[in-house]
Amino acid sequence: MLEKDINLVRKIAWNFHRSTSIDFDDLFSEACVAYLEAEQQYDKSRGKFPSYIYMAMTSHLMNVAEREKAINGPISNHSFEDIEDWFYFVEFSPEKALILTEKWEDMKQHMSPVATAICEMLFNKPAIFIQMDKPKLARGIIRRYLRDSGWTWNSIWDGFHEITEYCHQY
Repeated sequence: MLEKDINLVRKIAWNFHRSTSIDFDDLFSEACVAYLEAEQQYDKSRGKFPSYIYMAMTSHLMNVAEREKAINGPISNHSFEDIEDWFYFVEFSPEKALILTEKWEDMKQHMSPVATAICEMLFNKPAIFIQMDKPKLARGIIRRYLRDSGWTWNSIWDGFHEITEYCHQY
């Protein structure tokens, strides 16, 4: 069945490559391995096959990215100048990058340290936190990551609420 879903495997590997700079071929190989392992373990009671496979490969590649980071240090050297690339803007220009950088600096001045830390975490690990088809799923991953990092429920939800309110202003 791998042949049938090869485009999904490529897409997931490519998304991780774009945001982590890990070699695409390595990520593609890892995603194929994760697919084959998950295919053998699939149980219909766990949900639809494509959803299960997607999460299995994504989880596996997140572990690969974390391992790579632990071995070689930070794997992404993104700056705020290329933030628009993370959000799939069609055209890149230095002017847009400057505007986004200025907006980010403005946001940091008006947000609490908790909200700022959440935003910086998102910008530093976009493959893990931003590239999700369903926003509620992404929020859950962020929440679990923050809880595992020792954040309190109140600070997490206050930070989410503050970011949401700030975004609604613009």
